[in-house]
Amino acid sequence: MPTIFISPQQKISYIFFILVALMIVGLIWGLFVASYGVSITLTPEPEEVDLDMTLKAQPNISPNSDSIQATILENTQEAEEKGQPKSTVSAEDFAEGEVIITNNTASSVNFIATTRFLSPDGLVFRLEKQTYIPAKGKIKAIVRADKMGAAYEIGPSTFTVPNLKSTDLIKKISVVSEKPMTGGLKKAGIIMASDIDGLKKDLSDKLSTKGLTEIESQVSQSNFKIITKSTTLEESCDAKPNEEKTEFTVSEKIKIGAAAFDEKKVLEIALNALKAKIPQGKEFLSYEPTSLSYRLLNYDINKQTADIQIQMRGSMVINSENQILEKSHLRGLNSTEIKNYFSSLKDGDILIKKVQVKFWPPFLKKAPTSLDKINIKITK
Repeated sequence: MPTIFISPQQKISYIFFILVALMIVGLIWGLFVASYGVSITLTPEPEEVDLDMTLKAQPNISPNSDSIQATILENTQEAEEKGQPKSTVSAEDFAEGEVIITNNTASSVNFIATTRFLSPDGLVFRLEKQTYIPAKGKIKAIVRADKMGAAYEIGPSTFTVPNLKSTDLIKKISVVSEKPMTGGLKKAGIIMASDIDGLKKDLSDKLSTKGLTEIESQVSQSNFKIITKSTTLEESCDAKPNEEKTEFTVSEKIKIGAAAFDEKKVLEIALNALKAKIPQGKEFLSYEPTSLSYRLLNYDINKQTADIQIQMRGSMVINSENQILEKSHLRGLNSTEIKNYFSSLKDGDILIKKVQVKFWPPFLKKAPTSLDKINIKITK
């Protein structure tokens, strides 16, 4: 068998080639080992967190005080207002009105009570009282319808006197009305409890608005928030429910207490308190500006102190330190199993609303056993 001779230079070249190949393979393997694994991106579902706290308020506070600086004011308002019932009942009655009787004869005329006067439509009205009309004179008198009903509510008319038999008297005695007859159909109001309550509320709102306007004029800081508390001192109504009246009167006297303060500083305190309520494993996300509300619980105008209730709603989400993100639960799970695991996690409500899973290299189908190769990222 012939012997193959390899020169030293060729040996060195072969060795160098082998070493380079090993280095490339080692580099590729190192990159694979360093980069292989699974990346899991979680989008958490925001959870509500509520704040309900009470702060002391007074004009002068120390720098480290838990109280808020506020101006305490008080105002008293009183007024009365008239109202009409919304419900009415109708009842027939005798219409009546005034007539002018003119006597153009040379002698006086005496009409007894119940003397009839006939309208052009044939409706009979009767004189209420005996009436004396001097010669060449005129007088006003009240007449009343012969029957009840709205038909007798007639307009200005000229009447005839059926009892006059003399042609001369018929010509020289005239009876006219200058205004309509009224009262044939009378409407009476039925005062309901809702009528009284509605008028009381309207009056209270007006007094509160007036009082607030006066209080605002006493607060020099235009950017201050003003909250009020109204107390009814006196209240009355001259009518009762189901009473028949066309009008009623409500009177009221109220006392309005107020606290004026810098809302920005209160918001800062409230936000810090809200964030302090976030449990471990979760973090503050945001607050709802429209949820911020204040209520003046009580105040002392003499001591210049007040208690203010503050309510606010915010939201929080889980963070990377949450125990539910323990990676050991994910070993050997495929993409679907990982998504199902996170989607099923609950703390009263669903915690995760979206899960994205990416393996590298792509042919990798299950999460590695090494926890360092499982990367979890949270997006908000």
